[in-house]
Amino acid sequence: MKITINDVFEYEEKIIVSFYSTVGAGFAKWASSEKPSKNNSYDVELDIEKTVSEAWDKKNSYKPKSALMVDGTKVIVQGILESIDEDGMAYLRISPDGLIMIEAGEGTFSEDENVILLLEYTDLKVTALGV
Repeated sequence: MKITINDVFEYEEKIIVSFYSTVGAGFAKWASSEKPSKNNSYDVELDIEKTVSEAWDKKNSYKPKSALMVDGTKVIVQGILESIDEDGMAYLRISPDGLIMIEAGEGTFSEDENVILLLEYTDLKVTALGV
């Protein structure tokens, strides 16, 4: 997935980026060794450091207009559970070129189920590919 960096800052010795893409915007920890640059675009892999069951908006309190959205300190990720492996690894499709691997956790989930995840920006990690 391609993102463009809006801003870069440090928080608790971690590099945090504000970014936008064709599927929305977010904040995340930067996981690549090379420091990102504002206004640069990167092909990235997104990782969520919580399980689906831990992050799921069970109250349906959010109706995101895009697959990635920021609301205060929360990053909202919406997608379709494309498949779930026997070992509990789930694949969340947020766009044609955006697939996130995430542990399902406890609970019953179905393939093709629409899920909305509420995350702290520290729960989302971006890794630039080829950097």
